[in-house]
This record gives sequence, structure tokens and C-alpha cells, in this order.
Amino acid sequence: MSACLVSPEPTLATEAELRRYHDARYVEYLLRDRTEEEDYNASSNSDNDKVPDHVHLEPYAPSFTLEVPESNVPDENTDEGLEQAEAAFTVLAERIRAIVALHT
Repeated sequence: MSACLVSPEPTLATEAELRRYHDARYVEYLLRDRTEEEDYNASSNSDNDKVPDHVHLEPYAPSFTLEVPESNVPDENTDEGLEQAEAAFTVLAERIRAIVALHT
């Protein structure tokens, strides 16, 4: 294998090559000392941080199911607009199917 990192043609990397790249790329990061900020962040991450605790907790506690009221914004979707969107998605789905068929 040459020392060139850029291949003229795209190739699939083997697991061993990826492992070597990972080891060479991150060894400096793994061996360095953490900063004071990183030490603080590591020590402050606890399970209590994952539980929401704010003034709006009671409306959706204890199930954490949020009841969102209807909006005052009127629905401006038209049947014609929805049909155009559906037609566009149909075309995209057909194109994706054709691409998948070429690669299987």
C-alpha cells in the first residue's frame, strides 16, 4: 500500500484500515488531559439532569404526555396543493425505486 492517502478511484476501506485510521487520528485526543471544563461537565452529568424540572412541568406530569392545544393559524392547504404535493412524492418514489432496482 502506498503512502498516498487519496486514492485515484473510490475504494471500500477494510475494517483494519479504518481501525488504523481511528487509532492514528484519535490517539492524541485520548491521551491528553481533560480540561477543567470537561471535568466539571463529566461530574455534573447525572440522572437528575435528564428529568425535566421547570415551571411548565405540572401540566404534563407524571406521564410526560404534552397536550398541545389547537393553533389559531388557519389551515391554508388547498386540495389542489395537496394533490400537487402527492404527485411530486409519487414521482420521487418512482425515481427512488428505479435507483434501488439498478443497485440490487
